[in-house]
Amino acid sequence: PSMTARSEYTLTSTVFLFDPGRRHREAYGVFFGGGDLQGDGQAYSYFVIRDTGEYLIKRRKGSSTETVVDWTTTDAIMKYPGDGEQAKNVLEVVCGAESVDFYVNGTKLTSLPRNQLDVDGIVGLRLNHALEVHVSELRVEQM
Repeated sequence: PSMTARSEYTLTSTVFLFDPGRRHREAYGVFFGGGDLQGDGQAYSYFVIRDTGEYLIKRRKGSSTETVVDWTTTDAIMKYPGDGEQAKNVLEVVCGAESVDFYVNGTKLTSLPRNQLDVDGIVGLRLNHALEVHVSELRVEQM
């Protein structure tokens, strides 16, 4: 709860994915604009990727979620290469005055109007179960 961001900021996370095994459809990424995370009124937006080379952007309000951008394929996501290696992916969410831009490994994936998302509030990681990852960075920079 102490990690919050408001107004204009950049949220960055560097994640290393290790052997996903049969769980290659499990997603990982970041959430932002969080509020009441322990309560019935929880709200936040999230941006996740998976080893299939796809990303998803959703908005949670209470017990329901709204798909803002459905699973979309991109070559920007590094997939698990095998042989005990890892896939490194850098996710960025740039919250500007009017829009929110989403990047993976420096490639802009999409830009959305700011009012389509919850933006101000708690930020953090969103990791599905059964994943082996190493997170080397989770950072917020106010603009």
